[in-house]
Amino acid sequence: MVQICQNPRKRLIILYWNAVVGEYNFTMFPPSDGLLHFGCCDGIDMIYTTDRKMFAVADIIEFAAPELPDPLPSKGHKYQLFMATSTEAPYVASRKNNVARMSGINLLRSYAWTSDIRHSFTEPGECFCKQYVKPLKIPYGQRHVAPVSALVSNCQSFGGRQDLLKYMMQKIKVHSMGGCLHNHRLPANVQPALENYLYNFAVENAICMDYISEKFHRALSLGTVPIVLSQGQMPGYEFVAPTNSSYVDLSRFRTLDDAIAFISDTAASPEKYAQHHSYRGELITSPVLSAKFKHHVCKQTEDNLDQWCQLAKAMETRRGREQLLQKTYGRYDSTSNRQCASEGSMSTLVPR
Repeated sequence: MVQICQNPRKRLIILYWNAVVGEYNFTMFPPSDGLLHFGCCDGIDMIYTTDRKMFAVADIIEFAAPELPDPLPSKGHKYQLFMATSTEAPYVASRKNNVARMSGINLLRSYAWTSDIRHSFTEPGECFCKQYVKPLKIPYGQRHVAPVSALVSNCQSFGGRQDLLKYMMQKIKVHSMGGCLHNHRLPANVQPALENYLYNFAVENAICMDYISEKFHRALSLGTVPIVLSQGQMPGYEFVAPTNSSYVDLSRFRTLDDAIAFISDTAASPEKYAQHHSYRGELITSPVLSAKFKHHVCKQTEDNLDQWCQLAKAMETRRGREQLLQKTYGRYDSTSNRQCASEGSMSTLVPR
């Protein structure tokens, strides 16, 4: 659970200007003061608020990039910091934001490990890796007749993901429940529905460094096996997967047809499919789990709070605040596309 400062000597106030993906759940830890307390750092109470009446006193104003206000508002006080948070691939934000706006941003919060604050896919205080290793809720024999589910909304993705999905649907039974290549009704309660499938098509809309969205994490936590695609070192699934066999990376195969044949063959065999889930039921300290997974996922909540703590401490001093204010992301547009595979890179894998 999140530690709340009982008698804080100071508060770090982050004003959440607009939603990134949905709204923060401000009822998780019902506060008496209407604020979301997400950590205590040496007597500094770190809190979130959505109340814009606190703009003048907030230490950090957090904006959802790629939806930065145009123009950015004037700062509420001399040492106020502006932070952009992005849950999208870098190319999306670079297309929608101009240099003038990004140059007014002091901090970046995103999926990138090099961010000032790394965007966590966990809720405050949650050890998400425990959801990964829990035993399967629905056994193999009770899964859906279609081995693969897909929930893809964007059918004009940067990388050409829709071409991969379309080809796969020609070779193996896929229930596509999203707006792209829709062939199956989307249930009112999506998560329990996804638990009924052996595999989930979790390929991202672009292959970018560190860009691994909730698709991958949702699939693992629900007990299905994510199907993904890498290129070179991007995006880095080996850092967030429990084991090497807990997901299917299409890039590991010589051809796309070979990958589909593997999925089809494994889906038909209870023994082979069980190898995907060999780590389930283990303790999160088990040597069966990847060391990278234990460090980057099981420690993520702790590490994320440490990042906020370091920021809070830096902001306590005038020199620290002045150094943070000097940071700018005016070059974000010119560098972000270099972190992603080329446009349409996934389409080239599809046999013609």
